[in-house]
Amino acid sequence: MAGASRSLRIAFRDAPTGLKAAAPGPRGSETEHTAGTSAATALATRAALRLHAMLSRLGQDEGAPIPPSHLPVVVKALLVHGSRWGTGGQRLKEILDADQGKHRTKWRENIARFLGHGVLDVTRVLGCTAERATLIGFGDIGPDEKLTYRVPLPPGLNGVRGFRALTVTLAWLTPIQPGTARYRAVALSCNPGGDKAYSLAVKRVQEQPDHHAIERGTVFHERCDGDAAAPFVDGGDLVLDVVCRPLAGGCNEPIPFGLAVSLEVGQEVGIDVYAQVRQQLAVRIPIAAP
Repeated sequence: MAGASRSLRIAFRDAPTGLKAAAPGPRGSETEHTAGTSAATALATRAALRLHAMLSRLGQDEGAPIPPSHLPVVVKALLVHGSRWGTGGQRLKEILDADQGKHRTKWRENIARFLGHGVLDVTRVLGCTAERATLIGFGDIGPDEKLTYRVPLPPGLNGVRGFRALTVTLAWLTPIQPGTARYRAVALSCNPGGDKAYSLAVKRVQEQPDHHAIERGTVFHERCDGDAAAPFVDGGDLVLDVVCRPLAGGCNEPIPFGLAVSLEVGQEVGIDVYAQVRQQLAVRIPIAAP
């Protein structure tokens, strides 16, 4: 900026940053620190392998295995599903708010350049708790097609006040169009949003990438939360539409996708979300007689 001045100073740290790893040194085996995309790739790969193993066991236990053709895209969805900006995003927001002046409305876009969808907490997607239930779906969708999912909400939450959070992640694998600026043949979307979504009186959390950043990739990820009481509609279901929109160049082949939906409540609500959602699913799925 014209007329502005900045002063810089060198900051020395006693403790090294990054990941601690075994590495050769002058005195033989030592522990060194490393940082960068190589370390991040290794951590993400390890998390993906743990998720793959969990999904394989889940398919065997539930008698509904995910086909090998869709395992990669379900793992992709779960890697993003358990990610948040956290304290790093809050610190960046404070810095950007103080430095951007009239351009503060772009803080989400600028943070996403550093953090993407955030830091992965893989424990949130490796299992459920009494206060958190995660449902997984997968399938194929064609251009200009819409698929509707109905996810049962826990009856004990109907009209109850207290913290609740909803996270929806949709990931897909798209053919590419190298000759176009947008490079993707199709774009998928889900329909969370609005001021009061899903009969849950929840709103979109601010600390996440905005819709412009989401539209440029192959993952739709949105978190909403709130604490107001609201009566259920749509028969007590969370209704989600997965829509496939062709882009420049078009596409005629089916697109594989993975979907993850998590509903979470605060401990003070006193509702076993996992047990109630599981019970609702069991009622709807008929079991064939032997």
